[in-house]
Amino acid sequence: LDGAWPMALALALVFTVLSGVREYDRGGARRAVLPGFVLGVLAALTLAVLKRQTGWVTREFYNLGILWPMIPATIVFMAIFPTPQNRLAVKAPATLWLGAFLIALWVAYGLPDLFIYPLDFGVGLDSIFNVDYLVRWTGYLAGLTLLSILALGLASQARAVPQRLLRFFLLASFLVLLGLVALKATQIMTVRGMLPRSRKLTRAVIFFLERDNFFLYAQMAIWGGLALVQMVRSRLTRPFGANPALVRKMRAELRFQFSLGVLVLASFAVFLLSVTALKAYQERGPKIDEPLAVVANNGLIELDLAEVSDGKLHRRQFMAKSGVATRFIVIRKSETAYGVGLDACDICGQTGYYQRGDEVICKLCDVVMNKVTIGFPGGCNPVPLDFKIQGGKLVIEAESLEKETRRFE
Repeated sequence: LDGAWPMALALALVFTVLSGVREYDRGGARRAVLPGFVLGVLAALTLAVLKRQTGWVTREFYNLGILWPMIPATIVFMAIFPTPQNRLAVKAPATLWLGAFLIALWVAYGLPDLFIYPLDFGVGLDSIFNVDYLVRWTGYLAGLTLLSILALGLASQARAVPQRLLRFFLLASFLVLLGLVALKATQIMTVRGMLPRSRKLTRAVIFFLERDNFFLYAQMAIWGGLALVQMVRSRLTRPFGANPALVRKMRAELRFQFSLGVLVLASFAVFLLSVTALKAYQERGPKIDEPLAVVANNGLIELDLAEVSDGKLHRRQFMAKSGVATRFIVIRKSETAYGVGLDACDICGQTGYYQRGDEVICKLCDVVMNKVTIGFPGGCNPVPLDFKIQGGKLVIEAESLEKETRRFE
């Protein structure tokens, strides 16, 4: 749900807008939207296969190739969109083709993880013929079903809302979605050095990444508010018509609108429970001990190899001259190799790591790293620290840590 909800919501928004275009009803969907959807699926499937089977593709560059055109396309789409209440009245082929383009981009962006995710269901299991494997598939399909119900509920609800009210909610929802897209693009460009080094920018990116559910909560507030408005309107509106049959038809329509509101709110409630309480329960890590304090002698920090040679993750903390507590980690990777790095990374900041089996886990985003990769830069790996082994000790220059205090401020 965490990775797929933006795609589901974006598709609901785009299809809601396109339902107000005359050409959409006259075969336009088949000529534009369907090819766009198919192209998105093919791109996502290609990435999933290459990512799983080869090392040819860097996901960040793939995502940037999608996010860059998505930003201007969304802005233009926001400026020209009609509403479903204009159905069959608005001639807007440009909107139709631009909507198809956005559908292709969002499918290409959000679908690869949905293709890859089930392939890991068998990891750690002796056989796929057991309850754990079935439970994982059941949860996966339940999540997709919930997303589908929510997207269909939002699109159906939008058709019955007064035009002026709907335009306001659609615009607010597009703006929140655009903010999320801009954050993802800025995150990648910052990590890859495509933007000028800026402490303020880095802090801003980390601030929002640590509160990434803000965008989800904003969308819940927008569409939940619209659902409440529609439910109240359906209760306050008195059925009328030229004859009893029309009155009954209107009464049924009002009940349907109320039910749609209930469906949307119930879906959001389950969604909220899943991405908060259930996610926290699933991702609960082991109790992590506080890092042990170390001091420098003659500018050197020395750790006895006997203390850090058990294959476990060891966390240490050095108090810099500026008064900033700077953490680092040490882990033995093999008989002769050690991994040493900051308890922080370029993407998630100073949130740090813990160990699970032979893997090192990022506490913020739950990215899994094999311990043999510790000491190498890139992705969510700890920022490497230079060190040397001499006289049965692992030696780190204090100056190396002094230079990295900004990461822990």
